[in-house]
Amino acid sequence: MNTTESPELLTLPEVAVYLRIGMRTAYKLVTSGAIPAVKVGGQWRIPRAALEVKLGRHSGVAPEKREPGSGRAEGSRGGNDGQSSP
Repeated sequence: MNTTESPELLTLPEVAVYLRIGMRTAYKLVTSGAIPAVKVGGQWRIPRAALEVKLGRHSGVAPEKREPGSGRAEGSRGGNDGQSSP
């Protein structure tokens, strides 16, 4: 493995930094099964490829596009926009 490559297995702290979440949140995601992981020598290891697939960031597949009107508009907070409904 080239030392400039990203590791195939990430540690819990690396996942927390990668996802920009706290360690406790990363731990909860791993232990709940929301993020695929294996325990190696008593420490959690998260396969980078599995994490990227889970996040929809795997290579070769474009991110899913939303149809117009299928979600909230940017900047919308879900409140009344001044229009009354019939």
